[in-house]
Amino acid sequence: MSLSRKLSHARTPSLAEVSTKTQVYSETVGVNESIKSYRFLEALRVGDLQEIDKHFDESAIPPTILAVQCADAKTFSYVLNKDEDVNARDAHGNTALHHAVQLGRSEIVDILMDHPEINDTVQNDERKQAFELAGNAELAHKMQAKRGDYIEKINQHFAQALKTKDASLTDLLDNPRAASLLDLNKQDADGNTAIHHAAHNRDASLVSLLLNHGADPFPRNRKGKLPTDLCKDDRIKALFKNVPQKTMLNASPSDPIRYAGHLKKWTNYKSGYKARWFVLESGVLSYYRSKDESETACRGSINMKAARINYAQGDKTKFEVLGPDKNGFHVKAAHPTEAKNWIWNLNQAKMQARDKGKQPSTSKDLTGAPIAISAAPSVLDMPNSYAPSIGSVDEHFSDNESEVDSVLDIGDEPHKDFGLTANAAKVQLELMDQICAQMPDASETTSAFRSSAASLREILTQLVKMSGEREKYWRASISHEREVRRLWEETMQTLATDQEDMERKVYEAKVKQKNTRKALKEVKSELDRVKADTPAGSPITDAPDPIAADVAPYLDSEDSSDDEFYDAVASGSTAALGASGISRAATMQSPEPIAERDEVAQQKPAAQTAPAQSESESRITKSFKGYENGIRTTMGRQDDRPSVSLWGILKSMIGKDMTKMTLPVSFNEATSLLQRVAEDMEYTDILDKAAKTSDPTERALYVGAFAASEYASTIDRVAKPFNPLLHETYEYCRPDKGFRFVVEQVSHHPPIGAAHAESDNWVYYGESSVKSRFTGKTFDINPLGTWYLHLRLPDGTEEVYSWRKVNTQVVGILLGSPTVDNYGPMVITNHTTGEQCKLEFKARGWRGAGAYKVDGVVLDRSGEEQWVVHGKWNEQLYARKANGGPADGNMVVWQTNPRPKGVPFNLTQFAMTLNALDNGLKSHLPPTDTRLRPDQRAMEDGQYDFAATEKNRLEEKQRARRREREKSGLEHGARWFKQAKHPVTGEEYWEFTGDYWQVREQAAQGQVSWDVEDIF
Repeated sequence: MSLSRKLSHARTPSLAEVSTKTQVYSETVGVNESIKSYRFLEALRVGDLQEIDKHFDESAIPPTILAVQCADAKTFSYVLNKDEDVNARDAHGNTALHHAVQLGRSEIVDILMDHPEINDTVQNDERKQAFELAGNAELAHKMQAKRGDYIEKINQHFAQALKTKDASLTDLLDNPRAASLLDLNKQDADGNTAIHHAAHNRDASLVSLLLNHGADPFPRNRKGKLPTDLCKDDRIKALFKNVPQKTMLNASPSDPIRYAGHLKKWTNYKSGYKARWFVLESGVLSYYRSKDESETACRGSINMKAARINYAQGDKTKFEVLGPDKNGFHVKAAHPTEAKNWIWNLNQAKMQARDKGKQPSTSKDLTGAPIAISAAPSVLDMPNSYAPSIGSVDEHFSDNESEVDSVLDIGDEPHKDFGLTANAAKVQLELMDQICAQMPDASETTSAFRSSAASLREILTQLVKMSGEREKYWRASISHEREVRRLWEETMQTLATDQEDMERKVYEAKVKQKNTRKALKEVKSELDRVKADTPAGSPITDAPDPIAADVAPYLDSEDSSDDEFYDAVASGSTAALGASGISRAATMQSPEPIAERDEVAQQKPAAQTAPAQSESESRITKSFKGYENGIRTTMGRQDDRPSVSLWGILKSMIGKDMTKMTLPVSFNEATSLLQRVAEDMEYTDILDKAAKTSDPTERALYVGAFAASEYASTIDRVAKPFNPLLHETYEYCRPDKGFRFVVEQVSHHPPIGAAHAESDNWVYYGESSVKSRFTGKTFDINPLGTWYLHLRLPDGTEEVYSWRKVNTQVVGILLGSPTVDNYGPMVITNHTTGEQCKLEFKARGWRGAGAYKVDGVVLDRSGEEQWVVHGKWNEQLYARKANGGPADGNMVVWQTNPRPKGVPFNLTQFAMTLNALDNGLKSHLPPTDTRLRPDQRAMEDGQYDFAATEKNRLEEKQRARRREREKSGLEHGARWFKQAKHPVTGEEYWEFTGDYWQVREQAAQGQVSWDVEDIF
């Protein structure tokens, strides 16, 4: 729960509040009675049941009222079972339920509300029912829900008793709680009430019973008929003529309507309904942010004299109160009966207000204060009191606390019994004071004791006052901080919107400038051609060219060479780079869809899709068992995740490590971070080409293209993958591509995933370890691990490459349109022969001009440039010989596969295959494989509530395992990897033991068990 919510909404009453509401006992109670009450109080406080039995009948204070203030729930239940009167009242008219609600003792309220003889409609001397004293909306709604269940139950009993003429009807109407809550004037489909039916059936005894218990004697049905119109029995008509005056509705116009409680008020389309405290008093309906603000901070009010009350169609819990300008409150009650109570009271207040309008304006209310009839407008112009079509910035931001609750964990509220303990201490001191007051001044010792007790009471009173003032101060400070934060959020959003608009305009201007430059270049070329065709010595050739002079400045631009390159690419004037290193002229064509290529590849004989069989190939091929059914090409559902405000969630996480954030499951996609690592394997055909290439600089070029291709799948992938559990694994094999892959979460703090993949032509391994941070405007992800590649060349030798990945950033969060950007340098080094491929991923500038661009060079072992690389990491990469011609020498090195449309979570065609699970594969997987993770599987199946529940269960299970390890002093170790020093770079890395595939084969045959932890 959020900090602000804890302090202002669902909080325990402050010490000052508790103390002011504590039972004040009579000063006339004798010393014996005070001592007995003291002993009983002490027994309640310590839970001594024998002492409670001993002094139960001796206390001068109702036992349940005393127990509420100092006993725990178990002891209170014991006292409640012994007490004959659960509705006993103190000197101020408060029952035990009033005290329990005042103290915020939710568990005691539950016990009392479930008691069969409880009457929650009892009013104290201030004419307040117990639920009106609730310090938070949650407790009030809980009580009203229980009351609603009771009303439904007695309504059913009442209807059944009317049909069967059951004698229990009298007992039901004589029950004070039932009599207060039962709607005797409820109408059926024809508008008839119970008294209509009783009159029609000539049941005089029932008519008399209903009239004596307050039924309306003159209701009209839909045909406008009164009960007297439905019978011809003079005896029954006489009953109506002699109806007691007390049964008449609104029979006491001098007694003004006062009603208060929590209702959910419509705020705006973003936040929906929010709980607010409503008060109907003196003919005015007002609402407040919370009950605590009801004395100072009215948010809006409507004079009932000119108000209109509308009922919602189809939802009996909703209604609206509108002023003459049609602005007002759109509200929803917790139960239909609660809504009826509000509507009845509002109508009564409206009639009273109109009646008062006919009286002199100097009439007085109960307190003697004059009531101004016409001085105030009917609808006050207060913020946030408008219809759903109008929302305010304040409501837009400050009412998003429920969204933050799921991610901002500040721990449990400390010392929840603080107020209860302080209250018990004050009761003790009051009893001591009463005892001392009855003691004669027999000695100096007694006088000193009395003086000490009085001083102690004075100190405690002062402490209570100080505590209340301090709490008021801190609440005001937090309120101020919330307002500052709200203003900062507004400013940031405005700034981000302005920046986005500026970027768009600058980008449009740059495109226009580029097109203008191209047009001018064509004009200049045409002028040069005309000039060249004109005979020498003519006036045209000898005269200076003013147009050329004007055009020249626009043609000199630092971007001209890049424009030439990308213009050549756009026109299709490229060549495909062959495996032999010789460029073959070709026009770039659309690549074949990956799904179709994979299906064709799986249909070809093995000799056509893989190299000749070797020992390593045979070893790898054994791992393909379970993948005989091929890959998944479609997903059977759409992305229908519930919509949640991204900024509403993230604004509380600024400056935090992303790996430690807990977001609602609706922000996840149905993949894990381990599967995100596996997505690097989509373009392994580039590595196969590299292994067959004889030119070492071309091999470095291909390896660089593979390293850049790993980012193509990040486009539009802004949903968060599931964080892997410690020792979670994931394997992925592609018989058609000839490789196998496995990754394990080897560390949780910091999160590290160690991966290893291999084929006949290469071995690829490394660790997925990142440092991440949320700045409030962007997500920043900085990779820390090194990745290694061993190319297996046809002559039997190997080359070892290494590189680090570039930074990733998610921008546009404030605007609700997050975009992925990858930027920074990447250096791919061949440690065997010395070649390097240096790539620079351009950062997405504030103009958006450098988005997705990659530039680079390939250097030979002596440091000379051999290849120049251009392209975009989300589309394709091109290369040309450094000493070759301009645009006509461009060659396609790599291009992305087509992205399918309408796929959940914007997955690529390759990513769609990763979480597929069929029965043939399931028997070969270890129990720790990501495909078997229940929350992620539920997420893919669209069971979002179950996914959230399972996600929480798995995280709690992981925490329990960690606590158990810490308790026993055991250190966790990776199952399939071990830490070692790399033989080439000397860096620490996670070395694959090679046991995984061997155990997989043996476990499938039942020879061994997987011997892994139970993490799911």
